[in-house]
Amino acid sequence: MKKDQGNMMSIFPAIFTIIAVAVMLVFYVGWMANVTKKDEVRQIGREYILAMEAEGRLTSTMETSLRTELTSKGLRNIDLSGTTMTDVGYGNEIFLCVKGDLEVNRYMTATNSFQLVQSTGVIPISFTLESTAKH
Repeated sequence: MKKDQGNMMSIFPAIFTIIAVAVMLVFYVGWMANVTKKDEVRQIGREYILAMEAEGRLTSTMETSLRTELTSKGLRNIDLSGTTMTDVGYGNEIFLCVKGDLEVNRYMTATNSFQLVQSTGVIPISFTLESTAKH
């Protein structure tokens, strides 16, 4: 029996597919990390709107703590305009309005090569939570 000569081109599609899947996996993991970060910021807001229910407003101590927690998650230029800062009384609506720029990681491919480049960018984020004062 004679051994057949191998051909490198027959394995090329498999190698290309493995590389393409690895690159897509890196992009997906980076994207999910950014989505998770955005969810964490909203969860912090949820915790504070629940605390505001008991107080009837966002106190200055709570505001300082909220800003510290949001900053630790990468939120910059925090604006709380529209948030209930004065006591509204039992049964009235309270609002927590958060706006800012969220720092995120971006992954790109270099134009001339297969090299992945990570950079930091910002995306604007804003949300409003509403509840009823229960104090």
